[in-house]
Amino acid sequence: MILRTRSISLMTLTLLLPVIAHAHCDTLDGPVVEAGRKALAEKNLNYALIWVQPEEEHALRSSFETALRERANDPEKADQSFFEALVRLHRQGEGEEYTGLKPAGSGNDPIIPLVDAAVASGSADELVARLNQALAKRFHHDIAKLHRLAEFDPGDVEQGRHYVEAYVGFLHDVENLHNVMHGGSEHR
Repeated sequence: MILRTRSISLMTLTLLLPVIAHAHCDTLDGPVVEAGRKALAEKNLNYALIWVQPEEEHALRSSFETALRERANDPEKADQSFFEALVRLHRQGEGEEYTGLKPAGSGNDPIIPLVDAAVASGSADELVARLNQALAKRFHHDIAKLHRLAEFDPGDVEQGRHYVEAYVGFLHDVENLHNVMHGGSEHR
């Protein structure tokens, strides 16, 4: 089964990558810190402001102004402090815990560079192909597992419950994909 629609690929991304995407935002080579680097280099906070909620603008502006002043004494420390504030405020706006900045390249799944390359080039072809492969592999695996679990002995309630748990989990995954395909995603 090969799926070729953009909608399915976006759904796959939502299903398969939620943890990875969050981790990408708190790395030194992630898009949030890259925006912070550009803001400092061009002395234009707007590059970074897009990554925080409006109610956090004042706090980020204060951190930015402090970093610009302190760069004369210790640019590395000033930049690091600003990046930490930016990522912390960004994560806070996502409702996620800030656990510190991660080194460049840490925690990134191989799909992340494909996402970034697709955004940079304007072509999603490679990303779509990879996501379609992942979705097909997962669905084939899940259906095979459900088929095996469906062969439970009716006298073994515990086995039946394992089947129901797997079925309900799979059904919810498919429902989530369907909702994203039809515009029901929370992250838009």
